[in-house]
Amino acid sequence: MDQQKNQITDEYPLLVAHNLDPEKDDTGDQIFYPLHDPMSHYRCRIPELVGRRIRATSHGWMILSKSNPQDIEWSFWNPVNSKLIHLPPMILEEDDEDDFRHCCLTSPPDDDGGNSILLLMRSTEPVMVIFNYCSSKSQSSESWIGMSYSEDMKEIKTNFENDYPVDDDDEEEEEEEYLLFEPTCCNGNIYAWSTVRFPGLLIQIQITTTMASEIEEIELVPLVKLPFADWENRIDDYYFLKGSSCKQQLFAILLYVEEEFKKKLVPCDVHLFKLDMSSMKWTELKDDDESVFFVSFAAANDDLVYSSPQIIKSGLGLGLGLGLGLGGGGYIHILEGTRQVIYSFNIKDKTITISSMHCLDLPHCSSISIWTMPTQLIRLHGKANCKVDGDDDDKNMVRSSATTMNDDDDDDDDEMKDDVMNNIPFDVLETIMKFCVGIEYLNFRATCKRCRLAAPMIQWSNETKRLQTYSLVSSPWLMVIHKDQEIVTFTDPMFGDTYSMKPSPPAAELLLSYHRILCSRYGWLLLSFADDYVAFFNPFTSEIRKLTVPPLNGLESYSFSAPPTSPDCMVVAFFQDRDVSFYRVASGEPSWHIIALEHDLDANNNVVSNPHNNNYFEFPVFCGEDVYTLCGGSLEVFRGIDSEDENNFSWKRVVDAPRSTSTTRAKYFQTKCDGHDHHLLVMVEEFGKSVKVFKLNVEKDKNNPTREWEEIDGLGRHAIYICDTSCVCMDAKTPEMENKIYFPRLHKDGKILFYCLETRMFHTFNGRKKVEQSLTDLFGTKQTVYTHVWIEPTWF
Repeated sequence: MDQQKNQITDEYPLLVAHNLDPEKDDTGDQIFYPLHDPMSHYRCRIPELVGRRIRATSHGWMILSKSNPQDIEWSFWNPVNSKLIHLPPMILEEDDEDDFRHCCLTSPPDDDGGNSILLLMRSTEPVMVIFNYCSSKSQSSESWIGMSYSEDMKEIKTNFENDYPVDDDDEEEEEEEYLLFEPTCCNGNIYAWSTVRFPGLLIQIQITTTMASEIEEIELVPLVKLPFADWENRIDDYYFLKGSSCKQQLFAILLYVEEEFKKKLVPCDVHLFKLDMSSMKWTELKDDDESVFFVSFAAANDDLVYSSPQIIKSGLGLGLGLGLGLGGGGYIHILEGTRQVIYSFNIKDKTITISSMHCLDLPHCSSISIWTMPTQLIRLHGKANCKVDGDDDDKNMVRSSATTMNDDDDDDDDEMKDDVMNNIPFDVLETIMKFCVGIEYLNFRATCKRCRLAAPMIQWSNETKRLQTYSLVSSPWLMVIHKDQEIVTFTDPMFGDTYSMKPSPPAAELLLSYHRILCSRYGWLLLSFADDYVAFFNPFTSEIRKLTVPPLNGLESYSFSAPPTSPDCMVVAFFQDRDVSFYRVASGEPSWHIIALEHDLDANNNVVSNPHNNNYFEFPVFCGEDVYTLCGGSLEVFRGIDSEDENNFSWKRVVDAPRSTSTTRAKYFQTKCDGHDHHLLVMVEEFGKSVKVFKLNVEKDKNNPTREWEEIDGLGRHAIYICDTSCVCMDAKTPEMENKIYFPRLHKDGKILFYCLETRMFHTFNGRKKVEQSLTDLFGTKQTVYTHVWIEPTWF
């Protein structure tokens, strides 16, 4: 047991959880989970924490509270020296309650003769409560001071309206009460933020005291708007404010949420900003490897999580995540609302890794926080419990390998390449290059000087015959658009090689200004832009084909039937108001045609839903001139959308979605096998706990034809590639790639993840067509927050 206790060190942060409800836990124990090894936990009973909630940590002190029917007991506790400071009880008035969600401490409460102000923010009304503590008992306050800042916020809003125009929507919200959130201390000052102006406003709370340590004045000073970063698919955003007392720096964390389901908020993009105090400008940190942040957020009406953002120095050598081995600094760890999953955002490579906390009994705990703590306290009060549950043109595209090796190996490898190439006759090299195209051609040129001479730069648009042959043997790549770096990368799912391309104008301008990828097919992207126009773009040839502006706003899902170079290319679009529109690219005068869908109406003739479902249409697929689409997992078909006679148009439900056997949510992806009329449905349960494939079967009964989903155990020689906007099924180009579903996720070693229908597990390729890694779910894997999509290489 002593040996197990010694496994805890001061180098790693701990997640501490405990129940304040005696009916759930009458021991009063706290449970500490070392985040580098959360399968182990340590049960302690620290007297100072029994019955108290950990509200925040500040300046090395913990702010504790204990709620009673008539009052709230507040105290400060120093875990280093175990010093405990009790404050006078906060008397609750009738119908009053403990709704303090945010608090901060201006300075350490043990400074000789100094003032330390505890600031509390109510979460339901614009009221702050202050206690002025002085280490000199003769000057310390004995009362709590409550103050409404409603009028101050109205004045701030009015002053800002003089500098920024106010639109009609803002005028309608004039009577809204604006609250202050996330109070934090930095450089001796208190900062908070409010939603008084979009996206939020940073406000300094200036508290002045008299010589007798009495509160003299409280003033709210607006400073600067919160930083903002656009993201194409965001549903909601969350801000966290954190001041670093040791570095005297103020940070803002912007968290975008992708979806909300059963109180589960899923982060899809994260940004870290630092405020320059002299210029009052926010700077986004792209490569911060010095700090680790912890934030937690709860879903609506969930008041269980009270911990504030924590920042810890990188010297801790954090290894969070059930053996993930995440490095030291440079991470923002996000504990989601149900406390069952931690999302770890890597600031440098902009990926989010998911880690399971299901082995911990966190959902039933009433207080959770993440902090560092001297290990002697755990050893003193607790016991361990271990459980196991060149040319300028060449610079446009370069190649990097997923396989890493040391510098000595690189040098030896380069020398070996030079020796091999020098022994090959020059005319033989030229002949070899006639059989190479695209990326392989560029890789060959980058090998050595002789190869550059044997392989001159080629205008590939003039080499359609060679490229057509190449395209027939090429599988889709995972394309990632790095807007901030102005590059595009392509990753081979089998070999793991990543190719970087820097587009030249006007393709570069297009990729920097697009708003959203609507669909990817046939080597082309369909992009939307802020001014509502839509365009086809081929990233391999940089060809751009603009469409006329769609007649409706609220783009939902798109698809197209053929490459835009084909006279048969037709685009179909579904909109948020349940209307469908189609666009014939090359037939006659291109234009959008709208078909208004029938809706259910309430007693006042207001639209309440469509007749079939109130979900959005997703993953439309062409089958001839019919369009099949998913709606809440159910398959629906639209016929006659291109007919000149609207009477030929029909819309009906084909078959309901197959039921999931699990209680967790599931995502559905629809596709059609290339060259076949087989409709396939991929059902992926939350975190990849189950992956199933269904085929649409049709019972050919003349009087009553029926259709149903039949689960299948294999894809034969096909492979499926899925992402948020597209789902493609095609013949596997090599036997090793068949019967697999490729995800836009990466293993921790950077290799693309796939699900094998034969083994019923997730794997990666080792770069030599051999399968390695075996995972039962998606925990421990990561996904980039950059826009990404599967695309088939098409060089013509």
